[in-house]
Amino acid sequence: MLDDLQSAASSHQPRLVIFGCGYLGARIAREAIARGWTVWGVTRNADAVEQLSREGVHMVQGELSSDAWHARLPEDEFEYVVNCVSSAGGGLPGYWASYVEGTQSILRWAATRRCGTFVYTGSASVYAQHRGEVVTEDSPVGGRTEVAEPLLEAERLIRESRCFRRWFILRLTALYGPGRHYMLDQIRGGAGRFPGKGGNRLNVIHRDDAAAAVLACLDAPPAIADRIYNVSSDEAATKADVAAWLARAVGAPPPLFGDSGARESGRLRGRSGPVPDRFVSNQRIRRELGWRPRFPDFRAGYRQVFVEEGIPVDLP
Repeated sequence: MLDDLQSAASSHQPRLVIFGCGYLGARIAREAIARGWTVWGVTRNADAVEQLSREGVHMVQGELSSDAWHARLPEDEFEYVVNCVSSAGGGLPGYWASYVEGTQSILRWAATRRCGTFVYTGSASVYAQHRGEVVTEDSPVGGRTEVAEPLLEAERLIRESRCFRRWFILRLTALYGPGRHYMLDQIRGGAGRFPGKGGNRLNVIHRDDAAAAVLACLDAPPAIADRIYNVSSDEAATKADVAAWLARAVGAPPPLFGDSGARESGRLRGRSGPVPDRFVSNQRIRRELGWRPRFPDFRAGYRQVFVEEGIPVDLP
């Protein structure tokens, strides 16, 4: 049946719907539009609806956890379905609303029509390791962070669903790129100290590489199905090394790190347990799908950010 859907996709404009069509989803949508696909997007963000509508995406504004958006999508089959929703905010309840209730709503919608490949962008936060381990898709999950539970529940719902011809679960590391660079913003704003340990390793993935991983799943041969992949760059530098390089680039003094192992604020609010320290391996997706990060380390990715945003830097 998957072969039938892919054959149909080759004879007309493939249809893709992106749930959570925001920072990452917008990039995927633009790549799909460039391929000549018909793209639909669902998001709660009014600005994203306006912008992407101008670019040719059929946008629907709504809360993913609600079923109100179901009737606003066409009843036609969708060869490709992507869910890259982020937390709705509000701490842990926001994770349950976005990831679990949102997934449940998608599955109810998908049960009423014919759908092909489904890709879900989850998070490497499901992993519990914090002592410098190398993490693969077979490593233990859960147990140390509050957010792991809703993330893993969303994965379970997808794995047990029969709504799609095949599924892929992508466990993304920290997403960064143009318009999203927390540490750089803090350094440029004069932050002289960060909480936690500078020796902990930071696993990151550039937005464009994450989008390429999603498309690699959509393009995968029919024989490759129902797989979980880590999506991260090739390097996991320490936080201190990343901060020092960024500070040098923008002419700021290198920030210090606390030595108490305290939680990071902001992005990790609502999470409990030790701050992660691990290396998330991307070898499976490289081996099975031939995906390679265009930005293999944070330096390559941030150089692109500097150029795209016109940030003056002093780098060799």
